[in-house]
Amino acid sequence: GDIIVQADSVRLDTVMNSPRAAAHLRGPEGSQVDLRVWRAAVKDTIDITITRGRIDFEHVIYAGRLRDSVVYFRLTDFEAGASDELEAAIDSLIPDKPVTGIILDLRGNGGGLLNEGLNVAEQFLPPGSFIVGTKGRSRWDNREFYARDNDPADHLPMAVLVDRNTASAAEIVSGSLRYNDRAMLVGDTTFGKGLVQGHFLFLDGDGLRLTISRYYFEGGVFLNEFDSSLNEVGRGLVPDHYYATEDISPFLADLENSFLLLQFGSAHAEGIVASIHGAQLDPVWLDRFKDFCKSERFSYTSETTRDARLVKDIATLTKAPKKVFNKTQSIIDLSKQLDSEQFRTHGAYIARRLMEIAVQTTEGSHTAYREVVIPNDSLIDKTVDLLLHQQERVG
Repeated sequence: GDIIVQADSVRLDTVMNSPRAAAHLRGPEGSQVDLRVWRAAVKDTIDITITRGRIDFEHVIYAGRLRDSVVYFRLTDFEAGASDELEAAIDSLIPDKPVTGIILDLRGNGGGLLNEGLNVAEQFLPPGSFIVGTKGRSRWDNREFYARDNDPADHLPMAVLVDRNTASAAEIVSGSLRYNDRAMLVGDTTFGKGLVQGHFLFLDGDGLRLTISRYYFEGGVFLNEFDSSLNEVGRGLVPDHYYATEDISPFLADLENSFLLLQFGSAHAEGIVASIHGAQLDPVWLDRFKDFCKSERFSYTSETTRDARLVKDIATLTKAPKKVFNKTQSIIDLSKQLDSEQFRTHGAYIARRLMEIAVQTTEGSHTAYREVVIPNDSLIDKTVDLLLHQQERVG
């Protein structure tokens, strides 16, 4: 929630764009930069000296056991080191105790490096399995990739969680496991980023990005399909078990962007944690948070309310009949009432986020995921049931 307003003597909170601001923050490893940040919790700026260094990203933000001996892995990207981190997590969980199934969570995973995707896929496929191929405009763009190593997961029943933000290398892994009959897909239709682009430079320094090939899976199934006029007619992987992604409401988007959840949850972390019982939060904290938002002058006006006010203005300007004017006013009043009830309407989401932030602040992200995120994620629970049902059928 801190907002960086100054780096050394350079102000960053004026008209400076993000690339220029980042250039002032970055520097040689081991060097220092003096930051001035605005911290809303204390309503003031504070000065911090940071020693620059490389940040190790955490690719597997959670790996652990769920009920009925199902193991779960949450992989957030396919940047360098992701496959090694997943392999270490698999080695630490699967050989240890009996396992009935595997869940690989790729929701919100936007992809990354192709090689990392290939390395992840072959951790769940027997040697020689076809992972993915590219078919291009010329034969030089045609390539095929196969699994080389043994499947450390020993062909355990498997499910991959996907959604509309599962893309690129994450789709390659999902598609390869699905079309090799290795895993079922659960969730929403994936993004559909199955095209390969080439970058060509010209002598004058200009460049051109051109689609040169597209990815396909076992059985010749392409991630992106086109008709005879080269219009895209198919996009993304449709799950075997479809559960639509719940869109975040405009109210929650405004609330998240305000940083008030983060400020309140971290400032009252110990009290919130003490009020958690059975992965549920004492409702008194929702009232306290609502009062906090009011004190911070957070307000929400829906698009419906704005449109209704516009209609009222038009009715006034056009001297519409009084009956029309009254109807528009009643719509405004009803819409404003619904706006004021948003905290109650989204109480479950707000409580979950406050618990997650509080536990993460006091005990770390791994504990927050185990004690708050997973118990409140119904899709994970449904997927465990699907895996157990699949095992019973095979057995």
